[in-house]
Amino acid sequence: MKTKSTRRGDFLAQMNRIVPWEKILAKLSRHYPKASPYILIISFQRLMLPD
Repeated sequence: MKTKSTRRGDFLAQMNRIVPWEKILAKLSRHYPKASPYILIISFQRLMLPD
């Protein structure tokens, strides 16, 4: 049973087809701060790519 597609879901699927996320994340991740014992850092992919 397939669920009804939503505008949000259609938009995100289209963005995943168009945008080269791997290349963008590779370039930006070196500038993103690394985690330390005192600072909780949200993973860069989770920040950039909504589910």
